[in-house]
Amino acid sequence: MVQESNRLTQFLLPVDGSPHSEKAVTFAGCIARVMKGRTKRLTLIHVLAGTYLKEHLEKRADVRAIEVIESGIMRQLREEHIEKEVRPFIEREIKHLREMGVDQEIDYVIEDGRPAEKIMEVAQGRGYSTVIIGRRGLSAMKEFIVGSVTISLINQPGHPTVYIVSEAPISDDV
Repeated sequence: MVQESNRLTQFLLPVDGSPHSEKAVTFAGCIARVMKGRTKRLTLIHVLAGTYLKEHLEKRADVRAIEVIESGIMRQLREEHIEKEVRPFIEREIKHLREMGVDQEIDYVIEDGRPAEKIMEVAQGRGYSTVIIGRRGLSAMKEFIVGSVTISLINQPGHPTVYIVSEAPISDDV
């Protein structure tokens, strides 16, 4: 668990290239700019949940799926996806933070796994005091049905402080 005196010292910012994560990055940048002496580091994290492989597997995999997995094509597809899709929006967010006047250390990590679990693992394992995440603004019913990385994060025991940046107020309309 994070000590109270360590709050707002290191930010972990889950990003996916969506407008919701962009708003969270902007929010984090505003806090970091104001908290110059206290906030030391901002890290953007993107978790690859494997969805990028789906279309490629549908095109290339047939009964020889094991051969595809063992051939190294998975690693190649992962790297291509990172270079074409992930790195550009991460670099855009870092540039945005710098343009906002954030001069603290900014880095990024790209992980594989289930987003909520991996974000929490990185947050706790590397000592992040604060997670700032965007939220789509799902209704309670939709959230119950489709789940939410944000809800999973705040329901973890011993989690760092989690700030949620939402597009609009949450309603219970389905």
